[in-house]
Amino acid sequence: MKKIVFGLIMMNLIYTYSQKQVGSLNFEIKNSSKSIQKSFSIFNKYNSNTSTFFFENKAIYAYLLNENFNLKKQLSFEIKKHKYNVFIGKIYDKKDNYTLILSNSKRTKFAIIKFLFDTNKVLLIEDSFDTKNLRFLQSVNKGDKAHILFLDEKTSNIVSRNYSINKETTSTVFDFKNEKFFITDTKETSLKQLLTDYTKPNHSEIKNIVYELTKINDSPYKNEFVYKSFSTTTKRSQVPPTSIELSSRLNKLYINESDIIITLDKNRFYTQILTLNLEHGTYTFQKIKKPLFNVSSMNKRSNSFIHNNLFFQITASKDILNFSIYNLENKNLLKEFITTSSDSIKFKNSPIIQEGGAFKEYRSLKQTKQFLRKVSQSNVGIGVTNNKDGYEIVIGCEKQTVKGINTISTILSMGLAGFSPNLMDTSNFSQTDFNSFTNYLTTKSVRIHCLFDENFNHKAGRIKENIYDNKLYKT
Repeated sequence: MKKIVFGLIMMNLIYTYSQKQVGSLNFEIKNSSKSIQKSFSIFNKYNSNTSTFFFENKAIYAYLLNENFNLKKQLSFEIKKHKYNVFIGKIYDKKDNYTLILSNSKRTKFAIIKFLFDTNKVLLIEDSFDTKNLRFLQSVNKGDKAHILFLDEKTSNIVSRNYSINKETTSTVFDFKNEKFFITDTKETSLKQLLTDYTKPNHSEIKNIVYELTKINDSPYKNEFVYKSFSTTTKRSQVPPTSIELSSRLNKLYINESDIIITLDKNRFYTQILTLNLEHGTYTFQKIKKPLFNVSSMNKRSNSFIHNNLFFQITASKDILNFSIYNLENKNLLKEFITTSSDSIKFKNSPIIQEGGAFKEYRSLKQTKQFLRKVSQSNVGIGVTNNKDGYEIVIGCEKQTVKGINTISTILSMGLAGFSPNLMDTSNFSQTDFNSFTNYLTTKSVRIHCLFDENFNHKAGRIKENIYDNKLYKT
């Protein structure tokens, strides 16, 4: 029997500059650390406990930790059929019962494994759900409920598979036959065609997830529970806006407490928005006209971003950039910024930064026309976050420097033997931050950082160093 020590290092990666470890876990398994294939942790928002799971080739080990990271209970489960190797979703309750939703690599077969810490039992249930003609879009986790979204390739409808702690698994169909989706200013298309995202590095290589939506905010809940747990041992560093590498994706999914929002930006004339109420099976659909509407599609790039109840749009050609902010509910224009190639960018608080990944030095571009030339020819995006005095917004574009996002696995494995972050569930520690860091290492971006007050008036100030700028990642 070999003893393994697993430090909850991902918490430090995401939330602190400090090298102090906030918790560690000693456990025994049959083999060495090399036998651990995957691992992740779930933070329970109801009671501040944390459950940590380790996957071996034929077994899963589960550990329940209290808010001080002391071990409370442990369970193990032998896997006879090792075909469910992808972590899709989770459900948990106040009694520390955790249900994991797993799938095969093609996202066509699913199973749920229940770890019942209150009764010291583990149950495996294979889901008989027929996924013929269905293609995985994304998963949505909401505490005691989880939903897996699919595209029906035949009808272009969205199907939601709904999991709950105490209720039977159900399915909901969102029928869009009465809606008109557009690919240009006048040409109609199907939702299926809009969902193929050529900005994703794997869009043509991994066909079974070709329609997968980019999830921006993994948890509908604020992270004050997490901050409370870490407040006695760590100091939280500056968290940046969602990275350009993620926000430049054309199709994004946002999770709210009552619904989810899907934004479709493949059309360079309109942002098309589907708002799905997963609880009641209802939806709304709307189109929002983009800036530079009269510029031909081939000569501009555009995208959008949603933050709280605000809607941000950006459109750029080689001659002009329009950045607009709207109230999402009533579509009122709150602020508009326009910059031409001959102007200086008056609302930026940083140089124009060109960077080829976290392990390469960045350089500054001097002229606005250089910035506009790059963003009008690449994948443009906006990232937004709140700070104590208003907003920090990053605007720019990205281009993939390596295939996929496998670089992160190599980087982290140098410090975490046997750790596979592709199954790390950090949604309650912000999956967005984890994905941003992943992409931060593997892409070439051009961007500016901007500071605004609560009314989106530009303000002077220095952009604070964020957790990805830590020298830990640049050596």
